Amino acid sequence: MKRALFVAIPLVVALASIVTVSTAMLSFPAGAQRALEAYLQHGRAAAPQNKGLALQADLIVRASRPWELSPQLGLPAYGDTWYFHADRRYTEPARPSATPFWQKYFPHGNETSTLDERPAPPFPPREVWCVRLLGQSGDRVVFIARHHQEPYYTEWMTHQGPVAPFDQEFLETLSALGCNLELTP
Repeated sequence: MKRALFVAIPLVVALASIVTVSTAMLSFPAGAQRALEAYLQHGRAAAPQNKGLALQADLIVRASRPWELSPQLGLPAYGDTWYFHADRRYTEPARPSATPFWQKYFPHGNETSTLDERPAPPFPPREVWCVRLLGQSGDRVVFIARHHQEPYYTEWMTHQGPVAPFDQEFLETLSALGCNLELTP
């Protein structure tokens, strides 16, 4: 009996640990959720007449092959990222209105960079979530991608896909990413 308990208890603990870790890996990350909510909120602000009829997330699937998301797809990137350039931002960044004080004393020092000079997000992304959105004017697919992660900062961006009806090429792209969103052409 003692021997059975000696073997069973570690097995139960190991199984519980595996289930906990796999559940955490399969759940939609908080940063990705914030990126999706910012995208949806931006869509409501851009079309106030559709405030109650705006897009809503219907199905969220983790891409099994995130390296298939490439810049050649030509998907515009949305986000208020700190480090990378986004095609569209949700808020306008504050720009300096005057010459910084230190340039008066060090005129040949480093020039300040603008937000437009930020680098493009690195591809392939480290993680991609495919989201099917339902809306009044048509369904849409977006990709929430994690391009960068440091211990204290993670960059999530939303890559906007097409509106339904979806062509065969886009459905093949979804299949290559490993996203089963159950779309029809």
